[in-house]
Amino acid sequence: MTKIRATGRTTLTRTELDWWSNTAADLQTVNRRYPKVASAERVPVGETRVYHHRVDGDPVPVLAVSATDIDTHTDTAAGRWIVTNTLSWAQYPPRQHKPGYGTPLGMLAAVLILLPAAFSHDVDSSSRLTALVAAAMLVPAGLWLLRYRRRRFQDRTWAADSEATSAAGLPAAQRLLTTTEPALYKTIVHTWINQRRTTAPAARLQRLQQRERTPRDERSTK
Repeated sequence: MTKIRATGRTTLTRTELDWWSNTAADLQTVNRRYPKVASAERVPVGETRVYHHRVDGDPVPVLAVSATDIDTHTDTAAGRWIVTNTLSWAQYPPRQHKPGYGTPLGMLAAVLILLPAAFSHDVDSSSRLTALVAAAMLVPAGLWLLRYRRRRFQDRTWAADSEATSAAGLPAAQRLLTTTEPALYKTIVHTWINQRRTTAPAARLQRLQQRERTPRDERSTK
């Protein structure tokens, strides 16, 4: 499928995937930290992302665009927002695109196993001491790692949002971060957690709106 777009001087015919790859290339020329995307391809499921495939043994970045994004956001400000946000995240390893709470929570869960074992009647004093020392080390280490990874994910999410909004405008962010689908299952606990999640869509949008109202010379501290 092709799109016809009139410009000031001529009329250009471009495929939808060309628009996504060209947008990524344009953004990379402005921000050299972004990966240099070689091409774009349509993927039927999943989110838009950057992955690497090997050409002559060298990794080459490819922009994998979700079918939904192609059908809905091609040649729009929202599409440009998505590309910028995706390229910002592509600077980091894929395993860091999630908060990564598994390891610190596993460390804290190990403490719940060690403590009952330490006070079991079948455990000798040396084993009890070992378990208590291990638990005492795991608690602060697990809490520190949990806080570190939460903060790292938050900072990268906010940075990607800010870069995308600067490139595409606040209305694009509002369109993409405003949730219109009803929650099918939400308890009081879910509501409490979401109200305090700084990386939830509503919190991200609120931050961007507040940032937009902040004088430009003060944004460096936001």
